[in-house]
Formats: sequence, C-alpha cells, structure tokens
Amino acid sequence: MTGRMVRPVLCACPLPLPIAVFLVLFSAASADAGAWEREEGTGFASFSYNLPTDSEEAQEGTVSAYFEYGLPWRLTAGANLDQRPIGPHALEVFLRRNVNAPDAELQVAIEVGFEIALDAHMDETTGAIRYTADPGQPTLALHIGRGFASQLGYGWVDARLGLNFPTDDIEYSGEIDATIGLSVSERAFMTFEVWHDFTRERSVTSLVPGAGYRLTDRFALTAKYIYDADDVASDSVEIGAWIEF
Repeated sequence: MTGRMVRPVLCACPLPLPIAVFLVLFSAASADAGAWEREEGTGFASFSYNLPTDSEEAQEGTVSAYFEYGLPWRLTAGANLDQRPIGPHALEVFLRRNVNAPDAELQVAIEVGFEIALDAHMDETTGAIRYTADPGQPTLALHIGRGFASQLGYGWVDARLGLNFPTDDIEYSGEIDATIGLSVSERAFMTFEVWHDFTRERSVTSLVPGAGYRLTDRFALTAKYIYDADDVASDSVEIGAWIEF
C-alpha cells in the first residue's frame, strides 16, 4: 500500500511550536491520507514497490502510486493507485475536506471518492501486461488525527475508516487503518500501522512496521514489512519514496 501524506496547518496552531513543526516534517510517513489538510497550492506524490516474501511460489511485485494537491476552501484532491491485502489493484480519485477548525488539536476530515478495480492479464501474443477496468464504486472515508509529544520524541496518531459501496458487479468492502509515527532524529522516523480489510465473507488484518529517512526537506525514502496476521495473503516488503512540491 503506497504511502500517503497531508500537511498540517501551522498558522494559529495551539500546539507547542516544536510539535507543529514536527507534524509538517514527518506526517508524510502515514500510510493513508491523514486528517490534516494540505495547504492550498502545494502537492505531494509517492511511489512504492511491494514484493511478496513467499518463497514457495513465484509472485510478481506490484507498484503503487499516490498523489494529492491542496485546493481552496480547505479541500484536498487526489488519486491513489493501490492494492489492498484482499482485492484487486484499484484506482481511486477522491476529494477530502476537514470539518473542524484548522487550529484544533484533534483534526477530523471527510473523504468522498470513486474507485475503479483494475484486472491485470498477460497478452498471449505480445506477452505485455494489460489492464481492464471493472465498473467503479463510490467510496466514503472518515479520518481522525492528532500530534503528540512524549519522552521518546514528537509523534502523531492517525485513524481512517473507509467504505466501498456495492454495485451490481462489485461486493461491499471496507478498511480500518491506524498509524502511529514517532521521530527518531531530525530526519529519521519510525511508524507502526494496522490495516484491517473486510468484505461480507472474509477479512484480513495486516501489521506493518516501517521506517523512513528524509534526505531533504521535501524528499524521503521509506521501507515497510507487511505481515499478514490471518495468513490470507503473502507477507511482503515495501520500498518507497515520496516528494512534496
């Protein structure tokens, strides 16, 4: 699952200044679009490569990508090409808006979107991988996030509840994600995520420890290990990078 990040607002923030600065610099480690709004006129993009670690059968890696951009009226627009532990590769476009004050310690945002499932298959003649799109489905998500200070350093907590509404050809599904992040130094950070994906018939929980290093103020590298706690999907390693602009 590709990394997502949104940039908290600094102005009029009641948090102590070091915590506010930390949120701006390190909340990019979050796995999902967080509760903090992205500043108007700024953008963010991330790319990652996920490689299954199951050695018993050959499996190809998957590529994920994420993009978002800050719009007026506290809106953030974005697109996400990703594959959850259960379900196909999918492309989602979304619009997110914060619903409480910009300077509130606890940030809450609502996200609406539309997701199209992509079915990958190999062309028998050319050997090229081709994608076909299934009928799409609307999505709705709630984000809640907050920064904090501890004896170990500055950090943040972010939670997301997402629902994909069923259509004639696609079943109901959803996900519950939680992330905690903590600074290790001025540029290094660690994260721990819990992903819970569910449909009417099955569910899977993934535990995702990760780490990252910010090479510059706007560019970072990340690494994660995705452990399938329910043995539904293969464990995997994810290497990624993100950039702010």
